[in-house]
Amino acid sequence: NIVVDSENKNYISKDGVLFNKSKTELIQYPAAKSGVSYTIPSSVSKIDGCAFKYTQNVNTINVPQQTTSIAAGAFSNSVNLEAINVDENNLYYTSDNGVLFNKDKSELVAYPAEKSDTSYTVPESVTYIQAQAFYGCTNLTSVSLTDNIYDMGSSVFSGCTNLTEVVLSENLSWIQGSTFSNCTSLKSVKIPSDVDTIYS
Repeated sequence: NIVVDSENKNYISKDGVLFNKSKTELIQYPAAKSGVSYTIPSSVSKIDGCAFKYTQNVNTINVPQQTTSIAAGAFSNSVNLEAINVDENNLYYTSDNGVLFNKDKSELVAYPAEKSDTSYTVPESVTYIQAQAFYGCTNLTSVSLTDNIYDMGSSVFSGCTNLTEVVLSENLSWIQGSTFSNCTSLKSVKIPSDVDTIYS
């Protein structure tokens, strides 16, 4: 539970969740807060990076119509998160079977850590995968990336401890840092022919 002094001119809390004063920016959801579902207030236009990182209880998060910006890692390693749902009238984001994308599905933003599927093929429309998108997805054993993907952020598969195989896009020219960190079951990754830089 995060409590803000009522005289604070910059921040406010509602039900233990931290926002800026005007409640347009969700800053932090307490990791051990009780409750299995959370609907983000309709006033929120921005969700900060790590806002829901490491949450332990929430399994469904509902993103409102007004949200226009979701930072990388906002939902990473939220250990019981099964679905991220987006208001159908949101002009910037959408959800497909609980997976979060930008509106035209050219960017995969976040895959819920506790989603039950063991394998996943990224949709053909996706050209970019946001940093930490699959962070802590311990149910996944294999992920396939189509050749339409030209770039990925850092730590995309970090903490996917049961991941054994990843098929990378042939159009990747570099692999960002910590892409496969703590993937302790990983057995097979083919580095594409055009990769010229692998960051540590």
